[in-house]
Amino acid sequence: MTGTSGRQRARTEALAAYYVVIPDAPIWRAFGDLIGPTFERIKAAGDESDTLAQTRDLLLPKLMSGEVRLKEAERIVGEVI
Repeated sequence: MTGTSGRQRARTEALAAYYVVIPDAPIWRAFGDLIGPTFERIKAAGDESDTLAQTRDLLLPKLMSGEVRLKEAERIVGEVI
């Protein structure tokens, strides 16, 4: 390694000794078929988290101030979901 502790770099010569296998198209497709549903679930969970955060940000100040009561908040959430 060369460089300071915050920006250490590996020497090109050290990395040149390692071989990397590049899979062919059928392997990439199989990998995509295997991992695709997982990425779809990750995206859906992120979208749900965003929706929940928006709902919280909308309702919490109104609940804390008494502007909205719990029953009304439940109705609002039901309309959003």
